[in-house]
Amino acid sequence: MRTFSSDTKTTATPAQAWKAWTDLPNWKQHDPTIESITLDKFENGAKAKLVNKKGPGAILILEDIVPGKSFTIRTNLPLCTMMSFHEVVPTEDGGARFVFRTEFRGPLGNVFYAMFGKDIAKDSEPNMKRLCELAETEY
Repeated sequence: MRTFSSDTKTTATPAQAWKAWTDLPNWKQHDPTIESITLDKFENGAKAKLVNKKGPGAILILEDIVPGKSFTIRTNLPLCTMMSFHEVVPTEDGGARFVFRTEFRGPLGNVFYAMFGKDIAKDSEPNMKRLCELAETEY
């Protein structure tokens, strides 16, 4: 299993951080690889359609939502499941931390990590910094 993670501090309140991170249709504002995400409602079992600017799109399945705290996105690939865990952790100074971890599970996990996971991992730090800026100023 291949995995990567990030832990990014923001001055946004936990409520602002949660609102920014769960606003999937606007993820293209902090992740320039995303063309669009369509999602009717942020709830367990909901499916979002992701369209990338390059490469194939994906269906994102929302799971394990704990309002204001955490959620998981599952993406089913051939012989691989990509699991992305998202958590907003309050800090003592009134801000928050965006804690993010992605795992590539299954027989082809290493293959999919090599195909695009390493690029997601490489881009995660600048994307998370942009997410912090958005949470602090627009939510």
